[in-house]
Amino acid sequence: MRFALIFFAALSAPAFAEDISLVAPVYSQLVVSPVPDGFISSFEHAEQGYYIHEAVPSGETTSHWTQMITVTGAEGQVTTDSSLGLVPMAQNFAAGYAAICPKSFTYQQFPVESVTGARGTIAVFFGCGAIEVPDKSPGGPGAEAAVVVLAAGAKDIYTFQWAQHFAPEAGSQTYVPEDWQPRLEKLIRGAKICDQVAGEQAPYPSCTQ
Repeated sequence: MRFALIFFAALSAPAFAEDISLVAPVYSQLVVSPVPDGFISSFEHAEQGYYIHEAVPSGETTSHWTQMITVTGAEGQVTTDSSLGLVPMAQNFAAGYAAICPKSFTYQQFPVESVTGARGTIAVFFGCGAIEVPDKSPGGPGAEAAVVVLAAGAKDIYTFQWAQHFAPEAGSQTYVPEDWQPRLEKLIRGAKICDQVAGEQAPYPSCTQ
C-alpha cells in the first residue's frame, strides 16, 4: 500500500476547533478532510486506483452505523472536458444509488464554493426512502440520504461524503436545507487538496498550517 498511516491534527479554523482533520497522501496529492466531533476513524483501504476512508460515530461500526463520513480517491480520473470528469462520476454515483433504491430515489446536483486546492467542485444529494439491500442499516433496510462533494485535483478525483441512515418508517428522503446544508458546508470548508512536498512526512505542515 502506498499510503502513509493516517495522521489526525486539530483544524486551525476556529469554526472547526472541536473537530478533527484527516490528512493523508492519496495518489498524486495530499488530502485533508474533516472528521466531525464524536466521529472516529473506522476503515481505510486502497486498491487498484481507488482509495476509501470511513469514519462513524464513536461506538458504531462500518457494518452498523447511523451516520458515516467517507473520503474517496479515484486515481487518474480527472478529464480534459469542462466538467473535469466530476459530472460523469456524480452520475455514476447516482446510478449505483438508484440501483438499490428503485422506488424512492431522489437526486439533486447544485453548485457550491470550491474545495481549497481543487480545480473544480460540485455537490450532489442522494435520498432513498427504502433501500432494497438486506442489513443496510440498523433495524432493517430503512432509508438513507447523503450529501457528496466531488473535487477535481491535479489528476485524481476526490469525494467527501456525509451519509445518514433512517428508520424504515422515515420514508422518502429529500434535500432539506436546514438539515443538510450545515453538513455540506462543513465538508467543503474542512476539505483541502495540496501538492506533496518531496521528503515531507506527517503531519504534512505544508498542507495543514
